[in-house]
Amino acid sequence: KCSLLFAAAFAAMIAPGILRNSLASNNSGIFTEQSGSMVFYCWNSPDSFGHHWACPPAAMDEYRHLTKNGARAVIAGISKKIIEHPADYLKLYIRKICAFWWDYEIPNNMNFYLAKQYSPVLKLTFISFAIVGPLGLIGIFLAAFRQNDNRVPLLYLYVLYLIILGLLFTVIDRYRLPVA
Repeated sequence: KCSLLFAAAFAAMIAPGILRNSLASNNSGIFTEQSGSMVFYCWNSPDSFGHHWACPPAAMDEYRHLTKNGARAVIAGISKKIIEHPADYLKLYIRKICAFWWDYEIPNNMNFYLAKQYSPVLKLTFISFAIVGPLGLIGIFLAAFRQNDNRVPLLYLYVLYLIILGLLFTVIDRYRLPVA
């Protein structure tokens, strides 16, 4: 009963966004913004560092060619490249995991370090992800020793989910913050 109530509330909450994105993209069933497939393709290119907004030019050209055949062609293109060049992709995903746990706050649309230069309140902050991230990891590790707590597997799934999202798309500050 609680699961059905949660599912209904969740569906009611996201339905307006799904409807809006479907109407705006003229393509029913689109759940994300239109640049989602571009972000996926560009930041899964071995030439990409995986955490900044400059799409490698070769990847952008390939993406434009593949999108003529739809989203499935984009996924098939990445899959083909992973099979053909597994070592390059292993290096890319290792770079992304390192970037996920890096102490630098990788900016998206706002740069924390630039804002810190001009904000008196932010100048007072001394705690960064370099401190909070390892503390979060210690907490996750220590949670494994809790007896009879069925919430711990959910914690591990949540952290794994966030890391996988970073691997699939891009690692930026606001996407890794919930881990800490």
